Amino acid sequence: MQIAETKRLILRVPETTDGKLVLELFNQRDCVRFIGDKNIKSLEDAENYITEKFLGLYRTYGFCLYIVEHKELNESVGICGLVKRESLEDADIGFAILTKFQGNGYVTEAAKAVKNYAFKTLGINRLVGITDKQNVASSRVLEKIGLVFEKNIQLEGETKEVKLYAATLCSE
Repeated sequence: MQIAETKRLILRVPETTDGKLVLELFNQRDCVRFIGDKNIKSLEDAENYITEKFLGLYRTYGFCLYIVEHKELNESVGICGLVKRESLEDADIGFAILTKFQGNGYVTEAAKAVKNYAFKTLGINRLVGITDKQNVASSRVLEKIGLVFEKNIQLEGETKEVKLYAATLCSE
């Protein structure tokens, strides 16, 4: 099911057939470094992760991390969407892109679409984004889509602080 479309991209709800993308994505060096090792080591692990995490969020909250497809290339380039963490009051925008597609503005384009979808379709009033303090590229994306740095926080169960960005519907 498609949730948004931009000039170059389509964002849609994931399916277990997206396992190959998830396997590759979550084993990239930067993904492991900044998001953490999700222990996705096989296609079966990736398919289970999609079912349990992505689609579990979708069933519970009506949103999840969406598959980002490039229209012209007819290829999945990454993920971008919303997650709900127990330690955060608000929905959190998240994204990751395959290394070979970095530097083309796809993440910013997808994140803008997700932000608009969150505010206009889902009726979310406040959206946050968190990123590792060392992840300059993700901080830049959050700023480009209108989220503003608020403070450094430590998520429950984590040992290091992350940067918290936020935007509210009334600040649009």
